Amino acid sequence: MRPQNGACLSTRTHWGRTRVTADDLQRSLGGPTRLRGVTLPCVDYAATRRFYTEGLGIRLTGQTRGHAVLDLGGTRLVLLDGGRVAGFQRKEGQGLYLELEVGDLDAVRSHLRSVGARVFELRTTPSGRLMTVQDPEGNLVNLVEPGSRMR
Repeated sequence: MRPQNGACLSTRTHWGRTRVTADDLQRSLGGPTRLRGVTLPCVDYAATRRFYTEGLGIRLTGQTRGHAVLDLGGTRLVLLDGGRVAGFQRKEGQGLYLELEVGDLDAVRSHLRSVGARVFELRTTPSGRLMTVQDPEGNLVNLVEPGSRMR
């Protein structure tokens, strides 16, 4: 396999087959090393922006008309007005399922209920406590307060 720049990738033999590893490809192409961000096209951009900034308290780092950039601790969540995306449609059940870490799940739960967000019941797992909420787009957001084994 040759990348576009003409460099040759090293290969490994696995079960009698020669294959290119993800590490080899990443080194050769200078490929992704971390998730920079996720873009969420929105049917109701204004309500979704309020949910993430005012409901969840995620810091807004920049915005233009129909485009908001939120900071998730080094990863960006970009909210995009779906009306500005040619051919954008959302069907029931499609969308993101985010998982966000929080420090005080009880405080977040109380605040989200006070602003009218759809909040599902708290659950406790061996790795910590978690709660699912639904944003105005119908996306599910899992809020996790890690237990001592996860920190």
